[in-house]
Amino acid sequence: IFANRAFAEMVGASSEALRGRRWTEMLATSQDVAVLTSQMRQPSWQGEVLLITRGGDPRPVLVSLSTAAAPDGEVQRIAVFRDVSREHELRFRLIREQKFRTLGSLAAGVAHNINNRLTPVLGWTEMLLERLASDEAIDGDELVHALRVINQGASDSVETVRRLQEYSRPARVRGPEGVQLRDVLEQLLALTRPQWDNEAARRGIRYEIDLKAEPAPPILAVASEIREALLNILENALAAMPSGGRLTLHVRGEDDRAVVSIADTGRGMSPEVQRLAFEPFFTTRSSEGGSGLGLSLAQEIVHRYRGSIGVSSREGAGTIFTLSFPPITVEAARPATFLPSLEPLRILAVEDDPEVLDVVRAMLAASGHTVTSAASGREALELFEREPVDVVVTDLGMPGMTGLTLAEEVKRRRPVPVVLLTGWADELDSAHARHVDVLLAKPVTRERLIGGLAKAVPARIRPA
Repeated sequence: IFANRAFAEMVGASSEALRGRRWTEMLATSQDVAVLTSQMRQPSWQGEVLLITRGGDPRPVLVSLSTAAAPDGEVQRIAVFRDVSREHELRFRLIREQKFRTLGSLAAGVAHNINNRLTPVLGWTEMLLERLASDEAIDGDELVHALRVINQGASDSVETVRRLQEYSRPARVRGPEGVQLRDVLEQLLALTRPQWDNEAARRGIRYEIDLKAEPAPPILAVASEIREALLNILENALAAMPSGGRLTLHVRGEDDRAVVSIADTGRGMSPEVQRLAFEPFFTTRSSEGGSGLGLSLAQEIVHRYRGSIGVSSREGAGTIFTLSFPPITVEAARPATFLPSLEPLRILAVEDDPEVLDVVRAMLAASGHTVTSAASGREALELFEREPVDVVVTDLGMPGMTGLTLAEEVKRRRPVPVVLLTGWADELDSAHARHVDVLLAKPVTRERLIGGLAKAVPARIRPA
């Protein structure tokens, strides 16, 4: 590339150091690089991407690409870059403030949802324990049914907590990737519907929510931002139905675009309100605490990903918001997932919680591996010094010595792979986990644990 001084300063490198390099080499891997580069092959393209500066910092930029013919007939690509770090920071600040306003009510709904899921879990475990203690025979079919209910209740609770964590944690700077609107809507409804149902029950009203999902192409966006835009529209739709009503969400493909519409049966808008709906700080709900920023933010997010948003409404007859996005022309192929079969391994399992250690040891032993266990990092190092070990599986947060420190000490002694288990996998900086080979988020299933081992020691996978 030939770059001017402003671009060189933006990425923290000299113009000479950039000469001859492809600028796409600076694309951050926290975005779908394969899809991005495919989109950029069009004659002209504009969108936000994430670059990594020479110092390793993420830098959001708006890129405008065009094609021009040189006097000698050679085709040249011209790119104009604008640093949008300031806009990103202001946008994230606004989103964070909105999250803080809604987090309390979301948490109450999530707690209600988890309590419902755990009721059959506690009920069945208490009954089974009592019957086993009294030597009462338990029918095999009944036992299988109880275990399935327990497994489903626990899995649903884990997924609910994961969604709340994902929503509440500070947003990391990410670039765009392939996003399915249906997935975003389903996850959003799973997180927010308990809150809405509880609020409706408290007020003696009812919301009917209908999701229609037809085939639609993926779009190039940041999923958390699309979710925030949809949440703002959903909250406006529910506020427009103070006596209850029906909310219809329709995802579809239309004219080679991905489209989602949100229709309510509320009080509707006058032509004047429709004209001002997307203006910052305009609200018809100031007495109810409305900020007037929700729809403005939604429009800004949609436009950033080259989408369009429109509203159609009539007073007393409800409102329809329609969002439309250009599709991804070529989506990178995703590798098929499978549960690998591993040769028997000698595994050192480290966990300070005895119940978690017990189940990790049981899962690994059931897969044919020899497991040595330790309750602390210090104990693990002592065992590591005198026992043959093929791989270390360790918790992150342990008193005395963390899993990261243990991984560093293990690598200092022998080049043995380390698998780290943690409930904060998404917030762990890769620079701090440089001695870790595989990172797995808790709670971990047997399938994910075995898959993590296969990544750590691929040479020990049995041929299919």
